[in-house]
Amino acid sequence: RRRTVEIKMIYRNYFRPIPYRILGCVLAVIAISGTERSLFAQQPENGWGKWGAPYKDPERWEAKIREFEERDLKSPPPEGAVVVVGSSSIGLWRTIHRDLAPLTVIHRGFGGSNYNDLLHFTDRLVVNYKPRAVVVYEGDNDAAGRRPPGVVFPKVVEFVLRVHEALPDCRIYFLSAKPSPLRFDRWDYYLDNNRTMEAFCRSDDRLAYVDIASAMLGEDGSPLPEIYAEDRNHMNEKGYEIWTRVLREQIIPVEAPHEAKE
Repeated sequence: RRRTVEIKMIYRNYFRPIPYRILGCVLAVIAISGTERSLFAQQPENGWGKWGAPYKDPERWEAKIREFEERDLKSPPPEGAVVVVGSSSIGLWRTIHRDLAPLTVIHRGFGGSNYNDLLHFTDRLVVNYKPRAVVVYEGDNDAAGRRPPGVVFPKVVEFVLRVHEALPDCRIYFLSAKPSPLRFDRWDYYLDNNRTMEAFCRSDDRLAYVDIASAMLGEDGSPLPEIYAEDRNHMNEKGYEIWTRVLREQIIPVEAPHEAKE
């Protein structure tokens, strides 16, 4: 409990420069996460070095972001809704509005994205909509690039800081990165990032960690093959049924009462 209070004090210290705040959060989460490996100890064997694959220029998504904005001009989404943003697992969720009813969802998935991309477009993908809550699915492509929490986590912290500086009461739900047969050889990176995210989300009542990964694993600890598409990475309808069940259990009870109020 004392460590949780300490990380809250670090996290809420908004008057400090952002780099120091990020460093403070990283060190605090290292202290409470309980992961067996150091956040910085991973050593990929593919020539990327200990930090994993370099992030690509986020500007490669400019056309996609403009597409969202042009759509908004034709049909402006309401303020006070729930933004659901993330990589292809979000983008391919065709039944999201039905599955998360009665929530008013602003669906913003851009396949192949990562936390660095989300951070770059935070204002245009999240803040500009003035949502009451955000559901985030990133980290999949970060971990697939063998990036350890020491690389990924500062992006997450700065994203949260940016959102809360503009929208102090906004609730943010972080979905765990999912297992998949195609990428299961890198599952250790997923686990380290997921555990760090879970620890960080305990630092603030406005943050919540949603574990969608556990329900996607079989009794032997491997991904359930029947819930994936032919590429063995993206989900089929059965996979989204699992997501729907988990999110309805954890997010709907909190957010549904706000639908009539916002």
